[in-house]
Amino acid sequence: MNGGRSSQNNIMITALKKAEDDESVVVRMVELEERDTNAALHFAFPIQAAAQTNLIEEEADPLPLDNGTLPIHLGHHAIDTFKLAVE
Repeated sequence: MNGGRSSQNNIMITALKKAEDDESVVVRMVELEERDTNAALHFAFPIQAAAQTNLIEEEADPLPLDNGTLPIHLGHHAIDTFKLAVE
């Protein structure tokens, strides 16, 4: 599945896949340059809702969207996972 990018070069999307338990899309990313970073995630498909999860896609914490983008904060060397409800 193609279609995701970060507004910051030090954040790499490492996975974009269908969720294990439902029809959501899971995106996983890592911070590469040892610095805390605020970024916006842009997708080529519409997002209805977003949540941050653990690596096994559990414990979802809802996150706000901003005009179709997902604003995030990644700590230095963080690996984070987000679950997206798509239209």
